[in-house]
Parts: sequence; structure tokens; C-alpha cells
Amino acid sequence: ILTPPTSIGVVAALIKRCHRVLSNNSGIMNIAMAVQTPTTVVSCTLTKLWGSIGKYDVNFEPEMLEETLRKGPMEEEKTWEYMKTIDPKKVADSIISAFSE
Repeated sequence: ILTPPTSIGVVAALIKRCHRVLSNNSGIMNIAMAVQTPTTVVSCTLTKLWGSIGKYDVNFEPEMLEETLRKGPMEEEKTWEYMKTIDPKKVADSIISAFSE
């Protein structure tokens, strides 16, 4: 866990040393992609458009997200309901399996 002020360069150097980064769709995910550190991303955005795209990256998004977003912007209070459809065990299993690669 980092607390401000921390420069982007320092964050990038720390992430570069990681075996894997668990993140939401954020600047940390983008820095991990830039320094080619594999990521596991949990996000309420369409990961095929906005997720991490590295060879060893894993993206998790809520079920029915694409269909929901076709109807228009998602209400903020519904975001949490959709995020609950992501199975924490699957996220954990993907991280654990990454360490056996």
C-alpha cells in the first residue's frame, strides 16, 4: 500500500518487481501493463474494450454487463449490485494459479 506523495516512476518500479498485480480498471492497471507486469483486473467496465490486454492478464467483469450497458449508462447504485456477480473464488483462483506458472 502506497500513500501520497509517490511518483509515477516509483510506482512503476515497484509494480515492475511484482509477480502479478490485482487491481481495478485504474491507473495502476495501466502502469502494470506499461511495465509488462501481469494483472488480474476486477472491473465494472467492458474488459474487452478497457481491460488489461497482456498475454498473462486476467479480467473479471460483472455478468450481463455488456447487455446492461447497451441500454444506456449504468446507474451508480446498481454498479455495486453488478459487482456482486463476480465470484471472489474465481478471482482468487486465477491469482493462485498465476504463481504456479
